[in-house]
Amino acid sequence: MKYFSKGKTNLVQLFVIVLMVVILPGCGQESFKMAIPTQEYELSIENIDNANEQECDAVDTRKCMHIKSQNMPEIEIDGSNVMVNVQNQMSYRKFLSMIDDFENYNLLRLNLLGADIRVCLDDILAGHNFKSLYITGGIIAARNLEVLDKMRLESMGIYGVTRIQGDILSHISSQYIEIELNDKYRGKLPTAEILNGLQCAELIVMWNGDGRIGLFDIRNPENKVLREWDHICSIVSEEDGILKSIYRRNYGEYSFTSYDFYEKSMGKKLCAEFISVKDRGSGGKKYFIILNIPGEKLAEITVGMPINDFHRIGFRDIDFDGYDDIIFDRSYYSYNEHRVVFLWNPEQGKYEYCGTAPRSFENSVSIKEHKAYYFYPDANAGPSIYSIYEYVDGCFIRHSLEIEHRGDSLVYVYHREGEWVREQEFSYQKEDRTWHAVHEENGMTIEESMSEDLAELECAYFPEFTYIWQNRIR
Repeated sequence: MKYFSKGKTNLVQLFVIVLMVVILPGCGQESFKMAIPTQEYELSIENIDNANEQECDAVDTRKCMHIKSQNMPEIEIDGSNVMVNVQNQMSYRKFLSMIDDFENYNLLRLNLLGADIRVCLDDILAGHNFKSLYITGGIIAARNLEVLDKMRLESMGIYGVTRIQGDILSHISSQYIEIELNDKYRGKLPTAEILNGLQCAELIVMWNGDGRIGLFDIRNPENKVLREWDHICSIVSEEDGILKSIYRRNYGEYSFTSYDFYEKSMGKKLCAEFISVKDRGSGGKKYFIILNIPGEKLAEITVGMPINDFHRIGFRDIDFDGYDDIIFDRSYYSYNEHRVVFLWNPEQGKYEYCGTAPRSFENSVSIKEHKAYYFYPDANAGPSIYSIYEYVDGCFIRHSLEIEHRGDSLVYVYHREGEWVREQEFSYQKEDRTWHAVHEENGMTIEESMSEDLAELECAYFPEFTYIWQNRIR
């Protein structure tokens, strides 16, 4: 639904809209989206007002209406969500004059169609009209930081802006914050402020341009406050890498932040990746550790940027010792999943990489007393393969059992850590409705045992998978 004011449209605006329909058929009947050329310098709101008034005084009525119409914001309402397209600074000011009409809405998506359009977050959020705010383009500023200090948003997104003024990001509080910058950004990179100041449970920052420095400028001395400073500088200099993606999640008393670096020459080839773990109270002065992603895991990612999805770093007691471990879900636009697991070592007081852990926990059941994960086959994928990841002496051992259908028989092929162990055929006899364990010997089929219950034979021949046979849904 397109909207120009909510229940309070004044007569002048209504008269202008009617005239536009009558005098200018085919122009602006759906929306007023005729943008005037943007200036190369920043205009104040008062200067824009004066310029519009002077031009209206100097031209005929039709051109005056044309100028006024392009200064009206285009507003669409979908349930409790509001989307606003703003053409210029006057258009933004018109929207602010209507903002009190939007009460108890869930989300505001503000699209600034001019690079020099400046919005003040305190003006938008002062009325507590929206729970979530997403801004695309323009310049983000604020006049009254106390308003931002009192706000608590559910989520916030900032995309493709040209500048973020001052230290306003450190005054924003939201459950989830997503920031996406590109080569159009002309302001100071707010990396240190984002990582140390933003008050949020989860944060995603991405650089989607082909710029020279990405999200981190080693020439900026303000970045030295980061505990990761030395490690980042070594990657930038030794690997010639560009920091293009940051993800942070707060969990308990600690913050977990991942950094993705890409080669300058390739642009989309991952060259380094690490996670920093810091205590939140002191910003890493009391506890700080770097978890590097191993080179063989980097090689799995040939090209592509990470998907901007929350919950990239997860926590779960993977090795059944009662402590939360780290699951780093490295999902990329290639739609491949390459999870990395770090297990907590209580004796050493640190996380350690575990290359044998399951890559996925979907379709699995964890049994603590067995210290194992039992994986059931995907009903939509090829042959049936049952897997077990058994935790023994600090690492996981993988058992897999592939079941093939051959006529009225089932053939089970068992591998342990990728090596063949044994194979067994179970043949079904329709006459007596029984299963027979058989094998070939000198060209003859030899029967070993039989049972009416297939699970009884499966448990006898493959006891490692007894839990699956006893709990399988038929």
